[in-house]
Amino acid sequence: MRLQFFSKKFKKVGMEPGALIHIGQTRVQEPVMTILSFSPEDVEEKATKNWEECCVYASQARVTWINVDGLHQVDKIKKLGECFQIHPLILEDILNTDQRPKFEDMGQYQHITLKHLTFAAEEEVHSEQISFILGRNFVLSFREQGNQVFDVVRTRIHRASGRIRRCGAEYLLYSLLDTVIDQYFLVLEQIGLRLEKVEDEVFTHSSKETLHRIHLYRRNLLYLQNVISPVREIVTDLIECESMPVDETMQAYWRDLRDHILQIDGAIDNCRDFLASTTDLYFSNVSNKLNEIMKVLTVIATIFIPLSFFVGVYGMNFEYMPELHWKWSYPLLWAFMISVVSGMLYYFRKRDWL
Repeated sequence: MRLQFFSKKFKKVGMEPGALIHIGQTRVQEPVMTILSFSPEDVEEKATKNWEECCVYASQARVTWINVDGLHQVDKIKKLGECFQIHPLILEDILNTDQRPKFEDMGQYQHITLKHLTFAAEEEVHSEQISFILGRNFVLSFREQGNQVFDVVRTRIHRASGRIRRCGAEYLLYSLLDTVIDQYFLVLEQIGLRLEKVEDEVFTHSSKETLHRIHLYRRNLLYLQNVISPVREIVTDLIECESMPVDETMQAYWRDLRDHILQIDGAIDNCRDFLASTTDLYFSNVSNKLNEIMKVLTVIATIFIPLSFFVGVYGMNFEYMPELHWKWSYPLLWAFMISVVSGMLYYFRKRDWL
């Protein structure tokens, strides 16, 4: 059974199925802020640690994307929030990296929190919280770590690929969310490939380590479901948000994003069903092996029952046992016992018990 769900999605984001494990992640020692401001004609990008520079972009007509890598310097992030008039409770949610994925409509802006997922080499799903603030002409993104997940969006902006330079901040947010959701496809693809290997192990040389991996993937899939299921509610809230301008074109993009989430939900269910069937197959295989062992032991015990009877009879210490004084009694007894064993083996094989 193959679990190759998402080859089409790999073509979309320009990555290979195995590329997810090689996505670099480096812990940010000091928060780094990247400002990317663009219009249909030009684009300006710079990295800075001077947080006061952001206030200039709060009221510009150009679309501005400010990305912050690293959340441990709280005072500087609060200054950024003051520049864009972000509510303190929203900033508190951004700094709390254990938030459940959610959407909040604050009227002048919208707040979105979700998880960026990667599948590590030790076969564990790692998550990083990413928060977005969507304003009239700006998007703020806050990440725990610095990684390459948004490089594809940044490249599209510089190359003016597609609609991204001609559309507003809402389309920029859609592109960022779509990039994060594409990573979910890649994580599921990696898990699907490993589930196939587990199934092969069950058929060939299953062991306790195989059962351990089955439980590990079950835990990963449960975590994926808990993380991804709320994203469907987020996209639905974006579609129905009254504070955002009504744009039929953007509505189509949000619906497309919701379809991706529904596809991922279905893929998770398929993986869980596949894992359940693999678990049943594992225990069935173990049971079959145990039955084979018990069958061999039963045959051996059955063969030795008549032999033990004969040995027990002639091991008694009665004085008048004529066979004990015959010259050929010992070889005749061996010949008789061998004949009994041969007859029993022939009978067992004829009945397909061996």
